[in-house]
Amino acid sequence: NLTPETVYYVWVKNNCETGLFSSWSSTYIFKTDCLAIASFTENFDDVNTPELPSCWNKIMRGGESLSQYAAIETSFWESQTEPISVRMDSDQSDMNAADLFLVSPNLSTLSLGTYRLKFFARGNGSLQVGTLSTNDSDAVFTENSLGDVITNNTWTEYVIEFANYTGTNQYVGIRLATTSSNVYIDNVRWEPIPACPDVTAITVPSVTTSGATVEWLSGNAT
Repeated sequence: NLTPETVYYVWVKNNCETGLFSSWSSTYIFKTDCLAIASFTENFDDVNTPELPSCWNKIMRGGESLSQYAAIETSFWESQTEPISVRMDSDQSDMNAADLFLVSPNLSTLSLGTYRLKFFARGNGSLQVGTLSTNDSDAVFTENSLGDVITNNTWTEYVIEFANYTGTNQYVGIRLATTSSNVYIDNVRWEPIPACPDVTAITVPSVTTSGATVEWLSGNAT
């Protein structure tokens, strides 16, 4: 009957026989898992850097292939909306043998096949988006067929639909896939795929004293 999303401290001592005990062990700390949620919007602004928000996780694995300077952390260095974003840095890690994952909260709606992930990213690396079997170091990653993202020096919004997902995983993972890469991620959303397409690429090519020209893309809408 522990409380979800709560840090607990544990001490243990050995009961050898009546009246004979060992010393208390050193402190063991663990945090219970978060309850699954249907959707979320996260801008990372309400954290103490370099910590990730509650219910978010990171996976950094690869033994000697993983650089000691690799990092997944919140940072003030760059943001799509100020002041904070997540920084993923592979440094000199061999990304053919190592993994760096930013892991979403536990999702109750991933297996429905009706949701999508939206996020802004800026940097010089390749990202792979997919699902994870767990949120710990033993997690198995399954890449989404639409999940390859090549970032650039401009903040760009990426949309990955999970309409064809039929598995049972409950976590979305964003993997930094290239060596010597530094990528920033901000304003992440997990939401239902809308029936009406989003308006995108809004521009104002000309402005006068009495009006303006506004252009946009609207998919198959009018």
